[in-house]
Amino acid sequence: MTENNYKFIKKFYIMMVIFTAVGAAAGALYYINLGEAQDNINNYVSMFGDTAKNGMDGRAVMLGALKEYIIVAAVFTLSALIRPGVLIIPAPVLRYGFICGFTNAALISSMQQKGLYIALIRIPVIFFALYGMYMLGSVSAWTAILREERKIKFFIFILLFSCTIFCAAAAWDGFLTTIFMKMMPKWLT
Repeated sequence: MTENNYKFIKKFYIMMVIFTAVGAAAGALYYINLGEAQDNINNYVSMFGDTAKNGMDGRAVMLGALKEYIIVAAVFTLSALIRPGVLIIPAPVLRYGFICGFTNAALISSMQQKGLYIALIRIPVIFFALYGMYMLGSVSAWTAILREERKIKFFIFILLFSCTIFCAAAAWDGFLTTIFMKMMPKWLT
């Protein structure tokens, strides 16, 4: 990989970090400005908290998360096939940031300490998922712009590695997060 290729990937990676931050801020601000609809969301989040306390189906959570990550990997892969795909790649990252910001704002607002606890135990999942998205997204953009056989082989390697990271994030979300939620300290329940 040449120095210019490395710089392109690095710049696109940084751009995706910025899109995630913008999405998270927009999600939190959207939740704050909901007004009366916040009550419905707070009721839903409270039901989620009660379900978490009584136990969740970790397998269902894992499969749901894995489905989302597979969709992201498919979007990035299809975007790598065409030059205008570079414009599509930031959308899933922006969406993920928005969902994280909105969800964390709703959890903390409606459940206070318990919501903060749930948000904190989800941090590793978010970092795993974002790392996979950033890596795959930046290499997808690089592949879309500069297509050569050698770059496509590198893209396939990164795709497989990112899918492994996505599987780890989904497993963490499905099993470890639910275990930690069951072990929630008594003073939070």
